[in-house]
Amino acid sequence: MKKILLLFCGLFLIFGLVGCKEEPIEEDPTGENEVDLELTEELIGLCEGKKVYLTTVGQSDVDTIINIIEGASEEIAVTDIEKGSDAVVGEVSRKDDLVASEVTKDGSDLPVVLLVTGSSGKGLGAAGTNWEAEKARGEAFAIAADTNQLVMIVLHVGGEARRGTTTDPILDAVCPSAKLMLVVEAGNFDNYFTDSAEEFNIPLYLYSRQAKMISAFKSLFNI
Repeated sequence: MKKILLLFCGLFLIFGLVGCKEEPIEEDPTGENEVDLELTEELIGLCEGKKVYLTTVGQSDVDTIINIIEGASEEIAVTDIEKGSDAVVGEVSRKDDLVASEVTKDGSDLPVVLLVTGSSGKGLGAAGTNWEAEKARGEAFAIAADTNQLVMIVLHVGGEARRGTTTDPILDAVCPSAKLMLVVEAGNFDNYFTDSAEEFNIPLYLYSRQAKMISAFKSLFNI
């Protein structure tokens, strides 16, 4: 009887210890869910000393990007804000207008275009354009990037609300030609950007919220 009691006590202690054991945190082997990471060394300074232009395909979320860029440093300014389907919404530290057909090499350094994606019906209407025209405009930038006329960084900060039938065709046009994609995580709810990055071998950085993207711009301008 004593042996049986001792056996039950031993089993009770073993199961008690197992139950109290802390479960290990499993690492995501694909890295798909990692957010707020610092840019890798080869991307640092990508915008430093270059002509850098800010524009939109979809006519939305540009003000958010301006706030993020200017939040990175007082040294960076977005000027010449223009609205319209053919206009560059703003330029970083310069005053020249830019549309895709006018992009040319500047010596050995290519200009960098920060392409803000995400469609807004209100924004499209106010700009007197539509998603088909914006897609065509995005395709022009993609062709310029593919033919080594510019470096294109694709940005998406509007979350799930800026995805859908008016945005995704534009993303299909521009993402394959991007040098880098910076995306607020909520916009990647269906792993669209993750899948695109893997298919076309493009660096993708996800951010838990818009403000976390400031560090990326500090790195891009090597501040």
